[in-house]
Amino acid sequence: MDYGTTYIFAMLVCGTFGIASLSARAHGFARPGLAEHLVLLLLGTLAAIAIHQAGHWLAGAAQGFRTVRFTMGPTEFAAVEGGWRIRRVRFRHAGMLYQVPSSFQNFRVQKATWLAAGPCVSLIAFLFFTRLALRSTAHLGFWFWIVNAQMCFIGVLQLFPLRLRGVESDGLQLWRILQGGEPADAMERDLLADSVNYTPLRPRDWPSELIRRLEPTAGDGASAQARYIFYVAYIHSLDSRNTPAAWSHLAPLLSGWTAGDGPQYALEAAYFLAFHRGDIAEARQWLARETRLEGDPVRQRAEAAVEFAEGRHGSALQRIDRALHALRSERPSGNREFEIDCLDAMREEMAARSLVHPSLVETEARESRPIAVYWPGEARANSLADSAPSSC
Repeated sequence: MDYGTTYIFAMLVCGTFGIASLSARAHGFARPGLAEHLVLLLLGTLAAIAIHQAGHWLAGAAQGFRTVRFTMGPTEFAAVEGGWRIRRVRFRHAGMLYQVPSSFQNFRVQKATWLAAGPCVSLIAFLFFTRLALRSTAHLGFWFWIVNAQMCFIGVLQLFPLRLRGVESDGLQLWRILQGGEPADAMERDLLADSVNYTPLRPRDWPSELIRRLEPTAGDGASAQARYIFYVAYIHSLDSRNTPAAWSHLAPLLSGWTAGDGPQYALEAAYFLAFHRGDIAEARQWLARETRLEGDPVRQRAEAAVEFAEGRHGSALQRIDRALHALRSERPSGNREFEIDCLDAMREEMAARSLVHPSLVETEARESRPIAVYWPGEARANSLADSAPSSC
């Protein structure tokens, strides 16, 4: 943390109270009582947070960003299937809006615009409220508008490059994105998984240049972050129909795998080894190592691939059709289309080998019953691995 910058920031915040008092004295208004002032500060803070985040939201919406969640104090509003979920969370931000892009073209310009929009809208609101306060003829009206102006000015000060308790200000993030290099790549990397969970974007649409820049930082896959990078590169290659490249990323991921990693890693290993490499014994071992996600399409795909490799095509087909039925009833997203393509590829391979008659495929698909679908972005944990999307 830069203590010099933090000190200047704190002095400017304190200075707003002195300026407000001087303005009130110049207009002949007495200072409000403690209880009255606290109420005005609470209302002003809530308004300033909403205004500041509205600036971010408008910039994101104009660029096609999808809102994933919004936090105000200890309350979180998160996008879920069919609406919004409200829950209490640990207090870390006065206010926070999390949006993901539907395209990574000109990402640095998009992100810089998004970051600057919050303080800019706060500045407009600050000037507007200040004007209303200076034109006010009533004691309560003056203090109501001047306190709102104070709180919005604090939103403008988010342009200062600060990090407090692990939370970075808009200014610090803006500085990182303008600098480019590894810090900017890390910001872009952390949005990849949710971009395919909440928008039509698919992993093959992720910027190949970013993937190539991230790969050398993964090393031998010893850290969770390194394994996540290999995973991102794996599903990017797989969705791009580059199977050899996909294996070149999956192999080092598996060499560094630990039991604490997200469930997708072992399930992807079982799927790829069985369906693309025909290594039944190794695929079975990876499937046995992961017991989570029972009954959802990600696991159904892995189990279907193992059964297909073992020659149990009827059972594999039933799993495929149950997963397809469930996926097609869920909300559209790039991740969902991934899974559908992967499952369709296995079913088509069965038909191509004349192992299953195509008419039987359609019949069993109609008779299959839906199951719950696991959405990695919604079950996001603290680790990078748990936030990764499933892939085909």
